[in-house]
Amino acid sequence: PRVLALAEKIVFAEGKEVVDYWMRYLGSVGANGINLETILDKWYRNILKLQIRSFRSVMFIVYDSEDTSIQRAGEAYLSEIDPYVVTRMHVKYYTEYNQAIGQWPTHTPLQPITDEMMREMLRNQSRVKEAKERLDQQKRQQEEREKQQRAQEKHNEEQEKKAGRNVQEKKKDSKKKRQSQGQSPAPSAPAPPPPPPGPFTATSSVVPALTAQPGKFCFALPAGDVFTKVLSFIPPVGEALGAPEPQREPQRQSVRQAFARLAKGCSCTVKPFEQCPHGVGSSLSSMLKPFTQAFIDDVAWDQEAPLHISADAVGLFNPVDNCARSSENWMATPCKAQVRANCHFWHWKTVEERVPPAYQDQGLFWWTAQQWTWLLRPNLEMIAKVEQVKASFEWEAHRPILGIHVRHGDSCMGSEGGRTGRKCEDLEVYMKGAEQMEQYGFKSIFLATDDLTVAHAAREKYPQFYWLIGNPTASQNRNTDGGWNHRFEQMAFESGEKNMDLQTEFREVLLDIHLLADTDGFVGKFTSNVDRIAYALNYGQRGCAVPFISLDAYWCNDYGLEKGKTVQGAKFAC
Repeated sequence: PRVLALAEKIVFAEGKEVVDYWMRYLGSVGANGINLETILDKWYRNILKLQIRSFRSVMFIVYDSEDTSIQRAGEAYLSEIDPYVVTRMHVKYYTEYNQAIGQWPTHTPLQPITDEMMREMLRNQSRVKEAKERLDQQKRQQEEREKQQRAQEKHNEEQEKKAGRNVQEKKKDSKKKRQSQGQSPAPSAPAPPPPPPGPFTATSSVVPALTAQPGKFCFALPAGDVFTKVLSFIPPVGEALGAPEPQREPQRQSVRQAFARLAKGCSCTVKPFEQCPHGVGSSLSSMLKPFTQAFIDDVAWDQEAPLHISADAVGLFNPVDNCARSSENWMATPCKAQVRANCHFWHWKTVEERVPPAYQDQGLFWWTAQQWTWLLRPNLEMIAKVEQVKASFEWEAHRPILGIHVRHGDSCMGSEGGRTGRKCEDLEVYMKGAEQMEQYGFKSIFLATDDLTVAHAAREKYPQFYWLIGNPTASQNRNTDGGWNHRFEQMAFESGEKNMDLQTEFREVLLDIHLLADTDGFVGKFTSNVDRIAYALNYGQRGCAVPFISLDAYWCNDYGLEKGKTVQGAKFAC
């Protein structure tokens, strides 16, 4: 009778009355640990204060109390009969459940819950917990380092003040001595004029030189979007900064606050933009134009990887909170103002404003770097993976680290070179670029490559460097088996035996990008989307620029259009 009374209240009573009744008379009853009070509370409080007019029939399939051996096995699903009902499926009853909902025209049959599925869920929970513990530990270590740094800075200030007092006292003593001897004070020597700044270097006369962290280079970004016009940035070591550029920091913080504000607009939902189905770097770059337009229009924006793979599945945080995502909250009201979520609409589109008006003076490179810093935020699993790799490399102990990306794969196909402007070149070409960075004292090199033979040759041919090279990746294993003869798109999106695991591919490329973005110098090719992304992300995260050499093209950002330019003057799609 109480259950029937509850059913009547669900249809006719107010939400608070339903919850109160349930908690009073049936609060101990739940579906395998999911107390229905929580479900009812979400119905009425968290879904736009929904007013219920009627419900379809609702069925709960509960566990068999006599089958204690698999009480822990199960998974939560949204009911196919009513989208607001969470159903816990017993491993023995999935067939009966599918038969029961067979009367409905569209449904997705549930699969049986196996012990392996449960173990994987527990493993994932354990990974998240370990990642959180590592992050907490890193936070504590960072706070301790900052505390020590503040103490050191205070000590240095006291020493400088003391030294200054001593100098002033000596000057006074010297002046009194000269006056007592009838001598006039010696004229002070004029300060030497500051050296003329180079055409593309950061100048300490504009930005105060700060104490640089040992081995971690950081330089002021040249004005005027210079990186779209030069192939290298090799400023003098003496101009290194130890912190983000002071004059650009207010804009940097401003744009991050704006990103966060738009991400929390939960009054309506937005349709996710599906990245264009190309190589990983190209797919990621397809987000830039629509994201910029959403920022200009002051509307929320969501995205997903090709084939509707979620951002979380490839190691990224979502650009908006879950409450604003139509895929998570599909019954909520769609936002009236949305940026078109169609990849093909943006692929060849010429946009008037590639940089929001408020940040035009900062330039396209600066704006793109801020976009990547927000869009490529790693989720907990990716953070744990990055930290695991760095720990295995003893990353911090080997700074300064030079990052090199050798792109082979389908760029070694003759037809691809003509289409993309890329050349398939050996490691020796990249090492000639590394030689130009000799002044920075790089002894360690992080190598990202899709060709396993390059990884093997690095240590053999250049033993004078300490090589940071990870375990073989899917792309490396594929390229050793004739992968050079097939375009990425053919393997990723077309049927056939050469199809790849796209999620794995994305995660591996993003791991390389995050590692390249934490190196202290970079040698690569800006015909590569990955190289342009990694270098811009490096700047966006640090707030200042590291030295770079592009071996073939200028930095660019205009997705889908042939606005890129190589050294030879050939055009390629950015």
